[in-house]
This record gives sequence, structure tokens and C-alpha cells, in this order.
Amino acid sequence: QPTTKRRLAWTAALAVLAAVFVMYLRPDLAVTLGNQIWAALTPTLHAAPAQASPWVQRWSSLVPAGARVLDVACGSGRHVRWFAHRGARVTALDRDAAALEGL
Repeated sequence: QPTTKRRLAWTAALAVLAAVFVMYLRPDLAVTLGNQIWAALTPTLHAAPAQASPWVQRWSSLVPAGARVLDVACGSGRHVRWFAHRGARVTALDRDAAALEGL
């Protein structure tokens, strides 16, 4: 187990160093690669559970009905839906416009 964790740590460190190197030498390439990585991760990131997180469920009772809620990086919108269902006026923001289409 420790060997696997150590390998992962080294792999992550090398990936960060490679990213910094690419950003320094070719910023245009770094943006392109970043967008490709983001596009590859987006389906996974937005495949969030339909139910709000336990933390939001626990503390959302403190937000009164009719309150304004801003959800930044809302992803699939599970918290947007949670607060809207409880009568809040919710504004959703996300980098990925496709994620907002289903709201």
C-alpha cells in the first residue's frame, strides 16, 4: 500500500512539473491541453448524485424560503434543485454551459 501511494504522489508531482513547464514554454498549448482535459473530465464531474450533499441537507434549514442563493460551480445542479424545491430563488453558475442546460 505505501508503495502505491508513493508512486501516485510522484506521478502527481511529475504531472504538475510537466504542466508548469508546458505553461512556461507554450501557454497556448497549455490552454488547449487544459480544455481537452476539462472536456474529458466533465462527464465524470457532472455525474453527481441527484440528492444534495449531507452538509447542505443539514444546514439548508437555516436558509429561509424566498432567500436568494448563489451556487457557484454548480455542476449538475443538485444543490440548485435542492434549494429551489425549498422555495429559494437560486442563481446557478458553472464553467460548463452544457451542465446548465438541464436546469
